[in-house]
Order: sequence, then structure tokens, then C-alpha cells
Amino acid sequence: MRAKPVSGSVDQAGGLAFGIRNINNYFVLRINALEDNIILFEYVHNKRLTRATAQQEITKDQWYLH
Repeated sequence: MRAKPVSGSVDQAGGLAFGIRNINNYFVLRINALEDNIILFEYVHNKRLTRATAQQEITKDQWYLH
């Protein structure tokens, strides 16, 4: 996966959805340049659950490989 936060005043994020079982059950790995973090979310029956977080400097206009 490659993600590059570019612009935005509310969010500067990118990520990958995976483990998709159906429209209501899947995982999202997201990086966010405004919050300087990486978060793993799991959606179960369309409800978002935070499974893991890591503080990491995420720089705008830079590509990230995961």
C-alpha cells in the first residue's frame, strides 16, 4: 500500500481497507498527518472499533509504504 496525505483542514489521511467480509464488516489501516498517528480500525456490523494505535510522525506530501 502507498498513501500520501496531501491537503485538508479537517483530515489529511490515507489508508487501506482489507479483510472485507461484506459492506458492514472489514478492517481499515489509516495514517493521519494532522494527528501524527497510525490507527487500525475494525468495522463490525457497521460499528467502528479501534484495535491498535501508534504515534508516528506523518508528513504532508510524502509517500508512505506499509
